[in-house]
This record gives sequence, structure tokens and C-alpha cells, in this order.
Amino acid sequence: MTNADVRKMIIEILNSPIEELKQTHPTVADHGTRFIEYTEKGDLTLEFTIKPEYRNGGHILQGGVLASFIDDTFGLFSFVATGGTAPLSTTNLSVNYHKAVPEGVDKIIVTSHIITAGKNVLSMSAEAKNEAGQLIATAQTNMINLNHVRIYI
Repeated sequence: MTNADVRKMIIEILNSPIEELKQTHPTVADHGTRFIEYTEKGDLTLEFTIKPEYRNGGHILQGGVLASFIDDTFGLFSFVATGGTAPLSTTNLSVNYHKAVPEGVDKIIVTSHIITAGKNVLSMSAEAKNEAGQLIATAQTNMINLNHVRIYI
């Protein structure tokens, strides 16, 4: 699978009719996910819309919602890395929060990349930034390849 194939598959998934996207990737659909880029180096960047209900009583983005943006990026990337043949399951997700996301910030941009792709485990990392490019959070995950399908990236 080439980088162009990966990019095409991600765009096709995100441009699916909303009802289809809700069936196959429900949180990706709910978060108003938008494709930004897939680089030659293998970095996937997605943009997420912050809804008012994602904020806590202090009008700050809930940390769990930010973690779900990151996990959605990892999940979509891992699904595409298998050629769309099998989802991988998150075995651990570690998020370090560096900056709060106050009102007035409406988008979060998450860039993820694969660290290693073994037969059974896919390790990835990500950075989440606000619209001004400030680092909000960093994360790492390991995903298990339950069906032992080939990982193309």
C-alpha cells in the first residue's frame, strides 16, 4: 500500500455519507473529523471540532474528550494501516496534557505517526495542537493486531 493509497482511503472514509460513517466509525462522525494531510513520512493529521458540550463547568475542554480525539486518530490510522481489513484494539493509551483548551478555541489538530509495526502490536504516538499551533497534549498507544492481518505502513 503506497502513501497515496493510504491518503485516498482516509479521505474516502471521512467523506462517507454521515449515516455510513456513524455505523463504521461513530465517534469519528460525532467529532466532526476533517482530514488535513497524510505526509510522505507517514504522519496523519486530522482536525476535530470542539462542541460546547465537550467543555466542563469551567468552559475548558474535558481531558477525556481530547483523549478521544487522539484515540480516534490512532484508531482510524490503524484501520487504514491494515488496508481496511480489520480494526486493531487499543491496549493502552497514555496522554500527557500540556495546556488547557479554553473557550475561543474551536478546533484541535492531531498528528499521529507509527513508531513500530510488529506482527502483533502497532505502536504509535501523537501530538495535539490548538489552531495557533501550540502544543496541547502528547500521547502514545499500543494496539493489538487481534486478527494478525498485515500492516502496510
